[in-house]
Amino acid sequence: MLVLACATSAAASGWTLDELAAALQGRTSDQVRYTERRDISYLSQPLFSEGVMRFEDGVLLKNVTAPDPETFEVRGDQVIHTDADKTETRFDSGRNPMLRGLVVTLRAILGGDMAPLRDLFDLELSGDENAWQLAMTPREGVLRDYLRVIALDGRSGDVRQIRIDERNGDKTVIQIEHE
Repeated sequence: MLVLACATSAAASGWTLDELAAALQGRTSDQVRYTERRDISYLSQPLFSEGVMRFEDGVLLKNVTAPDPETFEVRGDQVIHTDADKTETRFDSGRNPMLRGLVVTLRAILGGDMAPLRDLFDLELSGDENAWQLAMTPREGVLRDYLRVIALDGRSGDVRQIRIDERNGDKTVIQIEHE
C-alpha cells in the first residue's frame, strides 16, 4: 500500500522517470565530492573513504583521497584501479556480473539513461523535483542474488545519496556534495 501511495504521489506531482532522466542529463556539474561509509558484517568498525567522482564523455573516474589515495576509472567494460604506489590493476566487468551490474547502474544514473535501469531493476520513484527518491530492486540473476536494493535520494538533477543494501546485510552509503 505504501508503494502504491509513493508511486501515486510522484505521478500526482508530475515527476516521472522520464523527467528525472532529463534532469540528470541536464545537471550542471560533472564532478562531485563524496564521502562513503561501508558497513561490512565481518568487520567491527565501518570503513570510510572520501574523494571526488567525475563522469565525462562516458568515463567514470573515482579519485579516493582518504584514507589512502587510489583511483578507479571505468572505460567501457574496463575498470582500472591504481593504488597509492601507482600499481595498476585491470578488471573486465563483463566477466563479473555483479561488477558489471554496478557499472551499468552508475553509468546510467550519472548519464540520465533510464533504459538500462528499467532492464535490470523494478524502479519506484517517489517525491517531486525538489526531493525525490528512487528505489531500484534487482529483477533477477546475479544482481538479485547479491543486492537487496539500490536507493537514490536527490534534488532535481543532483543525486545527493546512494545507498546500496546487499542481501548479506552489508551496506554502503555514499553522500554526495555538488560543487
